[in-house]
Amino acid sequence: MAGVLMLSTSVFAAEPTIHEVYLVVEAGKFAEAETMMNQVLQAHPSSATAHFVLAELLAKQDKFLASQQALNKAEELAPGLSKVDPQALAKLKRLLASATDHGNRDVGLSSAQSQRKQFVNGCVSRAIQRNEDAASAASFCSCSFDVLANELSHAEFMEFERTIADQRNPEVLPAIARARPKLEQCKK
Repeated sequence: MAGVLMLSTSVFAAEPTIHEVYLVVEAGKFAEAETMMNQVLQAHPSSATAHFVLAELLAKQDKFLASQQALNKAEELAPGLSKVDPQALAKLKRLLASATDHGNRDVGLSSAQSQRKQFVNGCVSRAIQRNEDAASAASFCSCSFDVLANELSHAEFMEFERTIADQRNPEVLPAIARARPKLEQCKK
């Protein structure tokens, strides 16, 4: 009977609150906070506030491209973000603008699209050189970019790009090993 009770309580457990997510972030447990935010967004995909909190969390991890994408989604859902603290919104926008100004990954949507296109084109070119199917490679490369943009910090992504440019194997990078399970899903 206890096993049934445990199962039912875990199945019906409520998603975390935004306050709980902030507490986990303050403790420096970013991966746990991201998992919590994914639960919140799964339950409330149209919550502009949840997308904003995710944007803040990603920015704290130097995942500027993913942060900008989450902020764009929040603003798309609720133009002006009236339910978000204006100071927090201004702070996040300054941080993202500063990341661009100081030579970090471009975070603007058109820059992100340009970076994505450049990454995918290079990836597909390397696949074609290995006699792989271009259409399958394009799908895999697009998925891989999305995973890397969401999983790697700015510094890790730059290290990955340098490794590729130097024609070294990126599989040895700890960040790639960490992202491997999600990258494997791109092969399906």
